[in-house]
Amino acid sequence: MELKTVRIKRNFPPSGLQNPTGSCFMNSTLQMLYHVPLFRWLVINYSSAQEVVDKMQKKKKGWQSAPNDCFRVPPHFPEMKLNEMGDMQMFYNILQIKIRRLFDYTAFRGCCDKLFWSKIADVATLPGVGIKQININNVSSISVSVQDADNLYDSIRVMLNRDNPVQKASDYMNERGERPIITIGTKRTRFLSLPAVLTFSLGRWKIRREQGGDGKMYTWMDKDTTHFYFPMDIDMSQFVQPLNEQERKGIIEEDYFGLGKEQNEDDKSHIISDEMMYKCVNAFDDSSSDRHISLQYTLLSIGVHVGNVGGGHYYTHIRPDASDRWFVLDDANVRQISNQEAVDSTFGGWGRDNEGCAYVIMYVRKEFVPQVMLWGE
Repeated sequence: MELKTVRIKRNFPPSGLQNPTGSCFMNSTLQMLYHVPLFRWLVINYSSAQEVVDKMQKKKKGWQSAPNDCFRVPPHFPEMKLNEMGDMQMFYNILQIKIRRLFDYTAFRGCCDKLFWSKIADVATLPGVGIKQININNVSSISVSVQDADNLYDSIRVMLNRDNPVQKASDYMNERGERPIITIGTKRTRFLSLPAVLTFSLGRWKIRREQGGDGKMYTWMDKDTTHFYFPMDIDMSQFVQPLNEQERKGIIEEDYFGLGKEQNEDDKSHIISDEMMYKCVNAFDDSSSDRHISLQYTLLSIGVHVGNVGGGHYYTHIRPDASDRWFVLDDANVRQISNQEAVDSTFGGWGRDNEGCAYVIMYVRKEFVPQVMLWGE
């Protein structure tokens, strides 16, 4: 099947999205993704996009996109469960997984992986085991906690240097006929490779426990509006550590979320025969061992949450084309804002529940800005 490719307009004014059904979390996610021109091109040129879009639009009656080339064909919306809808971080990750499954065994696969997906490893040290056991995971966003540190760099360091327990069920039953959970070692997280577009989910929800007047302990979820700084530019090279030859012997599992296992590997019906497709798949060729791999990133967009656990609202700050202009896209409302309002105002701080805090932040790798942000020009 040969499809006509669609060129993407780059210098367009950002457009809002209507919110007739409480879909601010969806609008904010779409704005972040659709202001990555290469992602728009991938979705628009995928043959089954319209079929999936039709299903989603029937489910969410009244949902509309702005009359702009940017939003002419929304991304794939497979049927989602009710509990997958409502939270921006959850929606973003599940949408990325479902899109990745649709691209599996197509010419888009390599480009999709290198565009958004990070490869991380859980490296376990077990007493008495000579080779470390390693589980490799592919994730579309990296979760960091605002409780670990007051800035992005230190929060990443805490996450990578934390010894997490490795647990299993005991081989022996206790007197109640149960197999108790025991700790058999520790594990640490390691970044193996990072994508062209790097997304962080900021953990702002925390569990609180307090004793009530009746003497009972009560537990509830609360939002942490702690001031959390993230820079305009970030160097991730200090955090990436590929596996050496000895460590690779300890790989026991590589988790792809079951991606692609429902499709026939011989099915090539979705491949697009086009020179741009070839360029797309090979856009992020950083495999050459004789060149330095740059991991310098620049901030592209910020998903903001205002409110608390009981209710709230999402909107997005966007920097189109990685330029100096920032816009706030709050459903159908769009306006240009200053750099200070776009970034500094989202760091959070005491009493900021009603002013909004950064919830999802997206960076683009500087060396790939031409491939990612200027695609189709």
